[in-house]
Amino acid sequence: MKVIFLKDVKGKGKKHEVKNVTDGYAKNYLIPNGLVEIASRDSINQNVREINHEKETENKLRDELLNLKTQIESIKDFKFILKIKDNKPFGSVSLKQIEEKLHTKNHLMQIDKRKFINANNLNKIGTYYLNYKLDHDIIARLTVIVEGEQ
Repeated sequence: MKVIFLKDVKGKGKKHEVKNVTDGYAKNYLIPNGLVEIASRDSINQNVREINHEKETENKLRDELLNLKTQIESIKDFKFILKIKDNKPFGSVSLKQIEEKLHTKNHLMQIDKRKFINANNLNKIGTYYLNYKLDHDIIARLTVIVEGEQ
């Protein structure tokens, strides 16, 4: 029996895949559990439309993420000031502070501090390059400058 998989079934087929399966397996397990539907000309055409719609949605999301990456990387004057005590910085800049500053009026970005890759609190004077994971293969690089104040 020719069926269209509505969900991934381990060892049998992936979502939107059209395959032949045994009649008993389809009638007794796959169809009652909503994992497949019988393939007909109309259902195959509907499946193609769904695949195209999902690709379109993924492309829009990817474009939005690339736009956000450009916005993050274009931030130039992103500074924090630490107090200097005995020629050493006192305190640190936390990822929470970075998250809040990005969300201020100047930047209006919603980010999650947990998506910074291998980042810790910034407790030394200098320039830091923090990687922020937007998607599996899209990573933005934020430049943070930590300065000292007497």
